[in-house]
Amino acid sequence: MEDKGSTKLVAWLQQSDTFQLSQNIRVIDTKEAGRAVFLQNGKLTENEVVVSVPTTHQLNFYTVLYHISLFNNNIVLDNVTCPIEDRPHLTSTNKNDPRFQAYSVWDTKQLLSLTSFQLLALYCLAEWVLLPQWSGNNDIFKSSWQPFFNVWPTADELSAVPAIWKLTKTNNDLIELLPGDSVKHMNRISNLVETDWDVLLPTINQWYAMFPDTMKMGKTNIFKRFLLIYFAINSRCLYCDIPLRKEFANEGEDVLLSNFTMVPYVDYLNHTDDIDQHCYPKIEKNVRRAQGIGQFMLKVGPHSYTKKGDELMLNYGPHSNDFLLSEYGFVMKKNRWNHLDVTDYIIEQVKDKPSFPKQKQFLEDHLYWGDYTLNNEEISFRTLVAVSLFVTEDERAVEQFIKGFLSENKFLPLIKDFMRDMLFSLLQHYHHQVKILLQIAKKSNGIKLRQWYIDNLLTIYRGYNVMIEEHLEDINS
Repeated sequence: MEDKGSTKLVAWLQQSDTFQLSQNIRVIDTKEAGRAVFLQNGKLTENEVVVSVPTTHQLNFYTVLYHISLFNNNIVLDNVTCPIEDRPHLTSTNKNDPRFQAYSVWDTKQLLSLTSFQLLALYCLAEWVLLPQWSGNNDIFKSSWQPFFNVWPTADELSAVPAIWKLTKTNNDLIELLPGDSVKHMNRISNLVETDWDVLLPTINQWYAMFPDTMKMGKTNIFKRFLLIYFAINSRCLYCDIPLRKEFANEGEDVLLSNFTMVPYVDYLNHTDDIDQHCYPKIEKNVRRAQGIGQFMLKVGPHSYTKKGDELMLNYGPHSNDFLLSEYGFVMKKNRWNHLDVTDYIIEQVKDKPSFPKQKQFLEDHLYWGDYTLNNEEISFRTLVAVSLFVTEDERAVEQFIKGFLSENKFLPLIKDFMRDMLFSLLQHYHHQVKILLQIAKKSNGIKLRQWYIDNLLTIYRGYNVMIEEHLEDINS
């Protein structure tokens, strides 16, 4: 059905004279994939602009600093924050806005010490969740970003992300059944969230002290809203360079994690596993409008849309279902980028051998330690090298294999039994996991969210099984 929130979003975006939107598309809220973009009439061919969003209507490190500076005269950065000469007027016309008090807790140095995730999560928490409390739900003091917030995903729509289960201590039975790769992603993301929450909590505590009469939401509920915001950002952000974050990076900070922007409307496009075929992003920097990252455009790729009802797609990257579930909360029934990490299995089989320490050192010295995988097409070369060493214990021959002087044909007959045993053992294990999940599904009493979570895990395991069965067939042929 037609999405009213998107209609209001477009009206907000049209406040900018540089916003563009193709007249041939429409947003429909679908049961299967939520909001999605479809061809409504005409056609869209290669390099046509689907949508173009100005820097002023994107959420990123630059625009958040600009908007905070509207309420704090101490935040000053050339070509980033609001010009000083414009601020007295803003102060005089909005002097009762609680954000003047709330945002006074910061100085420029403090804000520049935050990562993009930390800054955006805290700012959106203030603008979306806390501002209505601070103002007593006074509509005069409403966030200018509200039309964007109104189309962000709901808690239910994000609830399939395993890191949310861990952080909220829910679905523990399903956490126990997560595949190994999903567990690693879950732990990595959970650690990032907890670290960022710890960094931001002192500011939240300051706000509690500032607004004792109006800030009634307890910290547990604020944390839940923080999670919603965090994963809305994580699942909807788009890559772009943020030079300012690199310039003021903290020691040891991975600035690549801060290289993103949030772009209204563009984030409606669903993922496809086809690379370099569908829509693609392009950023154009206008020197006359220095603030922000520039105009964010989405253009049509080589795949043209010619039939009414065609869904416009965007490739999020060559990601496996384990990654998609962990970062975005969905999986694909067919995904060419699925892979299986067999590192733990292989090491478990050989770690007690007397020769293992020496073999591990050899693999480390040659940069072949760990990351042993297989995918739909092949068993990785790294895996073949490691297994060949563990089975033959012939370092000299394996070194020749690494250098390309010996082919895999020399080693495949020697490692065939090991590989067959490994694949068969993994296949049995994953069939067992599927059986347990089906038993849990019977007890879910038709609860749609639980069934959705279970179906996601079943899709991952069944993808593994198809992959393994194909490799077993190759080995046995």
